[in-house]
Amino acid sequence: VVDIFQTGDLLLFQGENRISVEIELATGSRFSHAAMIIRHGLRESPMIWQAGPGGIVVDPAVHAKHGGAQLGDLREALALMEDPKYHDTAFLRRLTVVRPPGFDDAALAVVAELDGRPFPSILGMVESYVLGKLLHVVTSEKSLFCAELVARTYMSMGLLPPSPPANGY
Repeated sequence: VVDIFQTGDLLLFQGENRISVEIELATGSRFSHAAMIIRHGLRESPMIWQAGPGGIVVDPAVHAKHGGAQLGDLREALALMEDPKYHDTAFLRRLTVVRPPGFDDAALAVVAELDGRPFPSILGMVESYVLGKLLHVVTSEKSLFCAELVARTYMSMGLLPPSPPANGY
């Protein structure tokens, strides 16, 4: 199924580990993690654009794992996240828009800008989310949590309006 993924498609994860369950409870969501597909042309392997507190897979830009906003091989990331240590289940949400010429390049420009941006603490993530969701307050963009990274990428690509702020997703 990975071969049908296109830039902008979403992966939403539901986990059974302690951190995932705490995130799901704190946010009132069925999901604890969000990521976006980046695929520069249908002949290229799909990549996953996500944010996490630690390195998940090797980032091709720096040839190493690092925390925060990170791009990596989708298949490698899925294998790791479905491992019994994490036991996350991935759900695909296809982006149903016409992808104009340059769509993939616009996503890659955001990756170039944000790759390596740190991930907040779990408490910082929840606080930032609540402020964005309930009060529409933009918090510091010095760090980004996973759904905020996807929302910010969508906003930069013109797929989401600027309000609510990215930290409200």
